Amino acid sequence: MFQKNQMENRRRIRTKEEMFPIVEAWQDSSISKKAFCEEQGLVKSVFFYWCKRYREENDQGGFVPLTVGASRSFTQGHSIEILYPNGVVLKLPTNTPASLVRQYVGQ
Repeated sequence: MFQKNQMENRRRIRTKEEMFPIVEAWQDSSISKKAFCEEQGLVKSVFFYWCKRYREENDQGGFVPLTVGASRSFTQGHSIEILYPNGVVLKLPTNTPASLVRQYVGQ
């Protein structure tokens, strides 16, 4: 049987300011979402929702803006390298049109 405060945790509406630190606490733990919910008395579907919201708000997209200075000269043999988060490296010739590079970067 649940303790009174665990039952209240299950019924109460949560806010972003309250749930994001809880999501971060789970990330710092070494347990599954399911086990964390059981330990904290959280409803799994509610916790999964807040994990998704947290990820969406904190996702940097894995890319940073790239600016190439006009003073740089590229010689033959150089290439554009795109490193994806999964470790895949895509090498393109320096004369690849920017519109094609954008497609590979996802913008």
